Amino acid sequence: MNSDTFDNYLSPFSWRYGSDEMRAIWSEAHKRRLWRRIWVALAEAQREAGLVSPEQVADLRAHADQVDVARALEIEAQIQHDVMAEVKAFAEQCPVGGGIVHLGATSTDVEDNADALRLRESLDLVLERLVGLLEALAGQIERWADTPCMGFTHIQPAEPTTVGYRLAQYAQDLLLDLAELRHVRDGVRGKGLRGATGTSASYAELLQGVPPSSSPQGGENSTSPPLGQFVPRSEAETGGTEGGSRCSNPARRASASSAVLKSTPCQRT
Repeated sequence: MNSDTFDNYLSPFSWRYGSDEMRAIWSEAHKRRLWRRIWVALAEAQREAGLVSPEQVADLRAHADQVDVARALEIEAQIQHDVMAEVKAFAEQCPVGGGIVHLGATSTDVEDNADALRLRESLDLVLERLVGLLEALAGQIERWADTPCMGFTHIQPAEPTTVGYRLAQYAQDLLLDLAELRHVRDGVRGKGLRGATGTSASYAELLQGVPPSSSPQGGENSTSPPLGQFVPRSEAETGGTEGGSRCSNPARRASASSAVLKSTPCQRT
């Protein structure tokens, strides 16, 4: 397989309908790059709690963008696990910090939060294009505001209107779409980090003896209310609920996804 395909999302429809930017967001390479940034964010939180060293975190950060999909697929062919294959490929590149990659986490801690990031990036792209369309349409509305044309009803000529007014009706629909898309985008959150089976037991064990003031905390409203290992279908379909939840359990507050979701937009290549 040509390695160039790792930088594009492959689908029977993508070449006809998908933009280069949207395909890049959903590419295999970008997905794994987001996985690595989540692992770095998790390591940062664990460094704050004194679980790992600054040198280990720096090592992970230095290699976070050096995704080698071909090597990860070689490992996956042997162990039959996509996330752990990327863990091993990442660890191979990090002689100092490789041993702390994915510490305490489970696969969905990485995959679901990365998908939330990709959804946000995708909606940001759609919103950007929609705003551009509305700006172009506004110019045409002004240009043709006084140009008369025949209005129709029941598929037959009715009474005069203007081209600008007709275009304004389309713009009104698009404005409603813009508001709805912004609402959906703002509702997309990471699920936090819950560990295997969603009980946070692995993080609770790691944080034993760590003072609550030293425990990593997620940002307000940055993650969904307490969930299990997976994001429920209702949460995925509605884009989250209003308001966030800050849990008193320090293990549950160890949320790397909040750090990632509040960081600068991920670079797409």
